[in-house]
Amino acid sequence: MSKIIKKAFLLGIILPMPVVLTGCSGTPPDCSAKSTTKEVIEIFKQNNLNYKLLDENSISNIYIESSRTSDYDDKIKKYSCEGDLVIKPKKTGFYGKSGSNELYEYTYKNSYEYRCNVEYTSQFADNSKHYVESTYDANYYRGLSCQFY
Repeated sequence: MSKIIKKAFLLGIILPMPVVLTGCSGTPPDCSAKSTTKEVIEIFKQNNLNYKLLDENSISNIYIESSRTSDYDDKIKKYSCEGDLVIKPKKTGFYGKSGSNELYEYTYKNSYEYRCNVEYTSQFADNSKHYVESTYDANYYRGLSCQFY
């Protein structure tokens, strides 16, 4: 074999190996991994009734703060997580869509952010795809689960 063919052959076998090996590591993304927190935020956006009433243009930022692992089940490779979902408004308050002014007048006058305590899990599904499940009362807003600060 010529040198070029040998190099191409070696590069074709050796370089893909780390990708294959990392794909088979079996450990799901942890609680603070961007892919995990992004999915928790998407679940919240799709299921929280109060979030659905917000005007997207009144939100400056939404993120998970104080993400922490509460448990890791090594047998099924599953992280149990907790954190605070924070929605920051633009200026000093949120603006509601038509028909939802009462809730948002409260936030405009009395608060600067919306917080929810969220619990979620991160693991690989049977098809090796990242699976995130969020477990919180998505409809609470002034109780223990979610509130304005």
